[in-house]
Formats: sequence, structure tokens, C-alpha cells
Amino acid sequence: MSAAGPRWLIIDTSALVRTWRHPSVAETVGRLARERICAISPTTMLEIGYTAQSAEQWNRLRDAVSGLPVLEVTPEVVIRARSIQGALWNTGHVRAAGAADVLTAAIAIDAEAGVLHYDADFECIAAVSGLEQLWVAPRGSID
Repeated sequence: MSAAGPRWLIIDTSALVRTWRHPSVAETVGRLARERICAISPTTMLEIGYTAQSAEQWNRLRDAVSGLPVLEVTPEVVIRARSIQGALWNTGHVRAAGAADVLTAAIAIDAEAGVLHYDADFECIAAVSGLEQLWVAPRGSID
């Protein structure tokens, strides 16, 4: 990781879905996208599609992330994800982070990226992996 911080911020589903209801989150995500420091993971792409409530919303979500670079899932990323999951087990916190978040974190670490989120799972993952993570809004401040 460079001294200046991550070269990318993967926008997690937990941050993206809050752009709909919270103008401050939408402004933060929009600014980061305009600064071209945002990326997306395949896990986030699939999760946001799953959260859509209609075909129209799915299309809007697809369009919203269409210009973002997509970071790759490689065999090394899968190995790293398993290592993170093992570290969570060994600290008694395996149920603190779901598979999609663990894989997103592994993708981020591999790409020297951080994760922009609104999900405590990433704090648990960071505690065992060195993941750089950033809350899109202070924890507990929005729904």
C-alpha cells in the first residue's frame, strides 16, 4: 500500500444503497467517482443487482456503476479470502462477515485498495487482515 493511501476505494453495496436515501452519502460517492478513485468488485456488482426492487431499479443501478473500473477475482484473491475467513474463525468472529464481504475485502487487499462502506463486517475483516476501510458516514448515523 502506498504511503498516500489506497489507489482505489471499492464502493461496497452498503454504501451504494444508501445513496438513494441520504444526499450526503450520494454527494460523497459522486465526488469520489468524479475524482476517479472509485472501483467496484464483482461481488458488489452482483449484490446491488440482488438488492434491486424492480427491473427499472436494476437498470439504474447497472448504469450508476457502469463507468467504474471492475477489480478482478483471481486465484490469489480466492486464497486470500480463505485466509481471511480462517483468521476470522481463529479469532471467534467468522459469523461477523459474510462470504461476499470477505471476497470484496480480499479483492481490495489484492488491488491495494480500500473499501468504502456502511457495514461493521469490514471493521472485523480489517482487524484480522490489514484491510483499509472507510465508513461512508459515521457508524450508526444513518439507516
